[in-house]
Amino acid sequence: MVFKTDQFEITSNIVGFFGFDRSGKLGATRATRGDTHSCESKEAPAKFEIVASYHTHGAFSTEDESELPSSDDLLVDFDAHTDGYIATPSGRVWLNVVEEEKSVQLCGPGCVRADPGARACKAEAIRPVYTIRELQKREAEDVHIC
Repeated sequence: MVFKTDQFEITSNIVGFFGFDRSGKLGATRATRGDTHSCESKEAPAKFEIVASYHTHGAFSTEDESELPSSDDLLVDFDAHTDGYIATPSGRVWLNVVEEEKSVQLCGPGCVRADPGARACKAEAIRPVYTIRELQKREAEDVHIC
């Protein structure tokens, strides 16, 4: 499934849902554009069975830790009891796994379309799995790795 958007030019987060429509076909809701730090999705259409959320972290910024999910990213998905996919500016994809209460990196930089302005991170600094507590600790310590 490909998202046709120019997210890097608009520098904002984009969010929506994956699910099944009335006919049982897998698809995605229309993307909702947020701002540079957050985004709230519109409600899914009636008779759309949500199976996961999706959102991007928009364009690369040295002011944000945009290569990792935030603890808020996990909490929103966990509160909704919905797994969630996150794409980062460098093209990483993360999956927030509700049942296991963690976020798992599915693929690294360049896996999906990347922001041409994204800067390389220290590979060893990004772990493949994070829990909410681990992300909250990083956020409290204001650790930036990219």
